[in-house]
Amino acid sequence: MDGPAFTCPLPEGSGSQMIYRNKSQITFCKTESNDVCPIDYECIQALSPPYDENTPDGVCCPTRETSCAMPIADHKNDGGRLRRWGFNGHRCVAFSWNPERPSTANNFKTKLHCEYSCINDLGFL
Repeated sequence: MDGPAFTCPLPEGSGSQMIYRNKSQITFCKTESNDVCPIDYECIQALSPPYDENTPDGVCCPTRETSCAMPIADHKNDGGRLRRWGFNGHRCVAFSWNPERPSTANNFKTKLHCEYSCINDLGFL
């Protein structure tokens, strides 16, 4: 693909899996207005800005609050080989992740990152 690389910050390593899609089409947005992203999503800017100021410069990604409320996609019986952390509504728990399988944004590389994102920042503690 020519142009800027689009990805959501969570889960780290998932590439473009978490980008909001409407009828399987990626929803592009402008970070200045964020008017096309659905509720619970925010416009995240591409890794490099577009050449034209009228071109959308981001994609719709789940907010941190939304990420922490999503179910944990545990792939322990589906080739999950990477240890990740997810918030179960009370605390951060370990699970097995397979980046090649469908997942959710409730997926953190470390327990500390999970606790910071879902407990400390959102007041679940």
